[in-house]
Amino acid sequence: MDNNTRHKKSAHLVCDSGPFIVGTQIEDLAENVYTLPEVVNEIKDENTRQRLQFISYELKYREPSEEDVKAVISFAKKTGDYCQLSATDIKVIALTLRLEKEINGDK
Repeated sequence: MDNNTRHKKSAHLVCDSGPFIVGTQIEDLAENVYTLPEVVNEIKDENTRQRLQFISYELKYREPSEEDVKAVISFAKKTGDYCQLSATDIKVIALTLRLEKEINGDK
């Protein structure tokens, strides 16, 4: 990759299981990578589980607040997305909301 196509790393990234399953080089995308224990528990593929044992970056496990989970559920119901989201999906979105509030404020 030359300097013109190189992208600046994000400071923070919240991951669902998808990037882990497809083997995305997450360490190239963000300085801080977060997920939930439920996300890793969803991964059934043995190769992916093995890969996670040897990642070269710190995977930070966090939980969203109950307040943020409730906010995501309320919003998802208003948009009609609630029925399409798993409990883990809701918590991943809520964790993203939690980090947004912590990093950029609660406005």
